[in-house]
Amino acid sequence: MKISLVTHSFLPDSVGGRESYVYNLAEGLGRRGHEVKVFTCANGLFQRTYLKSYDHFTAYYFPTFNLHLGIATYRISWAMCAGLVGDDADIIHAHDLHHFTTLIASVAASLRRKPLIVTEHGYPPLRGLVNWIMMTYEHAIIPLINRSCARIIAISKFIARELIGKYHVNPRKIVTVPNAIDPSQYVNSGRNFSEDYSLRTKRLILAVGRQTEVKGFQFLIEAFARISDEYPDTMLVLVGPRTPYSINLHNLASTLKLEGRVLFTGPLAFEEVVSAISSAEMVVIPSLYEPFGIIGLEALCCKTPVIASKVGGLSEIFEDHYNGFLVEPGNESELRDRMCMLLNDGHTCQKFRRNSQATLRKFDWNRFVESMEEIYRDQIASKVDATRELPQTSPTIRPLMDRDT
Repeated sequence: MKISLVTHSFLPDSVGGRESYVYNLAEGLGRRGHEVKVFTCANGLFQRTYLKSYDHFTAYYFPTFNLHLGIATYRISWAMCAGLVGDDADIIHAHDLHHFTTLIASVAASLRRKPLIVTEHGYPPLRGLVNWIMMTYEHAIIPLINRSCARIIAISKFIARELIGKYHVNPRKIVTVPNAIDPSQYVNSGRNFSEDYSLRTKRLILAVGRQTEVKGFQFLIEAFARISDEYPDTMLVLVGPRTPYSINLHNLASTLKLEGRVLFTGPLAFEEVVSAISSAEMVVIPSLYEPFGIIGLEALCCKTPVIASKVGGLSEIFEDHYNGFLVEPGNESELRDRMCMLLNDGHTCQKFRRNSQATLRKFDWNRFVESMEEIYRDQIASKVDATRELPQTSPTIRPLMDRDT
């Protein structure tokens, strides 16, 4: 098959869950013999389209007008539209309903009479003017995309419910394919995060993600402040891209007199992130909103105990006291207590490590790629017949990757 993946941001210019998802999907499909292209946006408007060849696919970076809306950036690229219209793909697979690139993919798919698939990765709640703009977009544009796409893939059951309840997507269009992971990528590369950052004598409490309010790092800093005196050998490490909200986190750490006890690394290369996870006593995911939480699977691959908020897709990965701890979002006291338990109780940590492998089998990477191929073949064969219903295991959701679990 000839498959074109469309995403508004991509590696190496942008690092995040969606970017990694698209990269791994492109690599996985390419290894299986498919011709894969990634269409994405370059950082600026006044440059030529350029391409970058990866091991098993090619990425095209198009000149883009960047519209900055507070915490969000919207990339508008008519050059991408022209590229997609002239493309010979059998199927177009775009990512995220809210991005302008998905509207472009929708237009191109309609003009080319090619099936359009959209994966929804989730969109956090916003405030103020940005929220008003997004609500306008949701009412005016998302229904157009919804009508033109053949299937919408939800990365978790939580997102499937949100698609139905919040965006009024036809349930028969939704296919739930949970994120997956390839544990073979999480082997020791020879790096040692603790040595690289001169933290050999420290017990690391790690959190990974973009530094936004919805990631809940402020609650983690507060909880850490309440145990820092009791555990003077601990260090809180926050890994991930900085945002305007980062200044709030730095100020909070300073106010709580945690200078020298909280390390903000900024974004790290993949090998460094794996090394950081492997070096940590625990990974904490204190999110207020989390569509899936791939960092949770990454921690399981590294056999590092996890404390996660009981929100979104995290509740589909973790079972409280079985393979990790689940806490109420924003509950600093509960977060503090669970951190202390992991620092004190080696038996619980060992239990979580043992049960991590059983969990990972539910999110097998090969099955994930096979599920995608099945969706593509079905839509190509049906010639964009978006009304034909796939066999359902429930009235609303077909969880392809849950069928053997």
